[in-house]
Order: sequence, then structure tokens, then C-alpha cells
Amino acid sequence: MNEQNLSLIRRLGQVIEELTRIHDELTSLDPDPEVEPAAMPEKFDKDHPYDPALFGWVDLGLPSGRLWADRPAPGYYQYDQAVEAFGEDLPKGVTMAELCEECEWTWDEFRKGYDVKGKNGNRIFIPALGWQDWDEATGELIPGALSGVGSLGSWWTFSPNSRASARYLFFIASAVNPLNTSNRSNGYAVLPSRESYPDPSPAARI
Repeated sequence: MNEQNLSLIRRLGQVIEELTRIHDELTSLDPDPEVEPAAMPEKFDKDHPYDPALFGWVDLGLPSGRLWADRPAPGYYQYDQAVEAFGEDLPKGVTMAELCEECEWTWDEFRKGYDVKGKNGNRIFIPALGWQDWDEATGELIPGALSGVGSLGSWWTFSPNSRASARYLFFIASAVNPLNTSNRSNGYAVLPSRESYPDPSPAARI
């Protein structure tokens, strides 16, 4: 076997090793079925209220000491719905700005969203969930009317801007704005944030 063939075989072996490594990394991104939040409702409402004990909470080493949920709340919310459902756990504008200023944000093209890394090395992932449109005739969100999924993120803050608008985190792959403004009727995602770890939920104590 000549040297050229040996070189090709060695290169093929390197390619196989690299593909194996990539496969292992991608596989590790899949959710573990044993830790999937199966008990979490598709959307919080009066029958399934928001329970912080159903989330994991991540300390990103922020100056405020606030913790961030390890995943978004399910569903999309109009501003007033988000305030009612999450209360003080709906991050204020200053809290969202701190997350942007104090953490390293890296766009993940594969997962379509931002990897957000704190100065202490802890991290969360904020996906580009787009937004849900609303019906001007009824004032309600239109089921299934989603736009921008995979390309932009729209996340409510607690901070109002006017009687008709409120502040929200907006991002695309090339830019992040923690204090954008939007009509309160739009359906945006929610990433809860809180000052301390929650007590176990009643369900967890049974």
C-alpha cells in the first residue's frame, strides 16, 4: 500500500472520529425523558397556575443575585396575562437589561436561540420562539398564528411603557434589545426570574 493510500486511510479515520464527536454532542442536546417536565401544563391558567417549583433555577452570578428559569414558560401571553400569571417572577426591564449586560450572549444556529453564559460559568438557553399574533376584532390571541419562530425572540418584561404598550426583550441572531416596546396585545414568551429558590411545590411534597 503506497503512502498516498495510507494518508487517505488516516484522514478517513480522523473524519469518522470527528463525526462521532459531533453525533455525541448533538445527542446530548436531546431532552432526557426522565427529566422532561411532564407535569407542566401546556399553558398556565386558572386551572393550572404558575408554580415556580416546576422549574429549575439557575444562578448566573448576576449583581442582583436574581435567578433565572432553566426553560421558558409554555405558551404565549399578552402583557396583562403575563403580569397576572407570573407576578413578581415576570422580570422587570432593569432585570432583563442586567441579563443582557452582565452575561455573554452567543447565537446558536443549530438550536435557534441564544446561549447565555454568566460570569460564574452557569448558563441558560433562550430560544427564538417568535410571537403569536392577535385578533383586532376580539382582542385575543389567534390560535396557531405564530411568526418568527427560529429567527427572533420576543419576551415580556413586567415594565409598562404606556397604557397601550410595554417593554420586552427582542432579539435576532445579530442583535439583542432588552427594552424594546410593543403593543400589549401581542403574544410573547415568558422566561421567569426570581430572587430566591422556591419552596417545593405541593405536588412534590406528596
